[in-house]
Amino acid sequence: MKSLLIVFIFLNVVYTAFGQRNELSNSSNIKTNSFQIELFGNGIGYSFAYENILINKPKYKTAALIGIEYLPPSAGVDLVFPVQVCQLFSFDQHHFELGVGYSFFLELWHEEKNKQLSGWFNGRIGYRYQKPEGKFLFRIGFIPFRTHSIIDGDEQHNIDPWGGISFGYAFGR
Repeated sequence: MKSLLIVFIFLNVVYTAFGQRNELSNSSNIKTNSFQIELFGNGIGYSFAYENILINKPKYKTAALIGIEYLPPSAGVDLVFPVQVCQLFSFDQHHFELGVGYSFFLELWHEEKNKQLSGWFNGRIGYRYQKPEGKFLFRIGFIPFRTHSIIDGDEQHNIDPWGGISFGYAFGR
């Protein structure tokens, strides 16, 4: 996860330093709010998410996303709350995404009246298609998860490969 953060910072500095577009131009700013449906991705199977573009420059954007997923009780986890921050590097309607996040799992044990909160860290390396003034957005990404578990008193840390695809509706300015 630390190496992903270093790559993220390096790309942001290089991209900002060598960007050729006039920063005063609003021609490639995208709509700042969106609702998305993501299959796999930060959730386990699907999630509904709201995203807000916090910084909306022509060549780079910073976005924050929060979502929710409900799973049947047989899955062992009842609710998933994915949270993620992404940096977008923009080329008109094409965007390269780098992000980090955490997926919170709320496990409700209905019989024991006990609640447990757990989760895992995740990253995102992906592609987004969204026209500057368009309302439709499409995302696809590689989303590795860093899991932590204790089995028979032995701590285990794993990085598991994962991916996701999103479709969304963008609005606002």
